Amino acid sequence: MTSNTTLTTILTPIISNIIEPGLLFLFGAAFVYFIWGMYKFLISKDSPEDRKTGQYHILYSVIGMFIMLGAFGIIRLIANTLNITSPL
Repeated sequence: MTSNTTLTTILTPIISNIIEPGLLFLFGAAFVYFIWGMYKFLISKDSPEDRKTGQYHILYSVIGMFIMLGAFGIIRLIANTLNITSPL
């Protein structure tokens, strides 16, 4: 058994069962946070403080989604390099 095969057998369940579902969950949470920020921004026309809070929610959720998208890309790059198949 080669070291690449051993590494593949170790990393396949970790990536498929832990990392990718975790990233999808966090991406979903960031999307909900984005929707909450949009709601907060649009509903609070009279309060500049609430509008600013909504803007921060939108900004931080978009930054978080880009970070998670980058992490997903790096994981896929590693998985493809090691010939690890994934459900996603």
